[in-house]
Amino acid sequence: MEERRRFVRLQAWLTASYQVVGESKPLESIIRSTSAGGVGFFTESRLAPGAILEVTLAFPNQQRTVRFTGEVRWSGPLLLEGRSPNPPRAFETGIRFLRISPEDQAFLLNYAPE
Repeated sequence: MEERRRFVRLQAWLTASYQVVGESKPLESIIRSTSAGGVGFFTESRLAPGAILEVTLAFPNQQRTVRFTGEVRWSGPLLLEGRSPNPPRAFETGIRFLRISPEDQAFLLNYAPE
């Protein structure tokens, strides 16, 4: 199978707050991976591809946050042991960066958990 990803994925367990643009309620999530092009995280509901999100990432033991605007590229049920629960209890979601400062992107890519 051919690898379709353009960027290497780095595992990172970070807390995130996100908001779908045009909706007023911020939600919480866990980031599971990062790359130069975006992040992967868990959500409680499926997000529509093309939805625009404002995201803030928090880093353990640091006073720094990273903020970016991203686009949902895909969202699907979280598979556990090769099976998806019915109904799904969580979703995996891939977000592509639309706007992120070069400093925030560099910090995110160089972040190493303690």
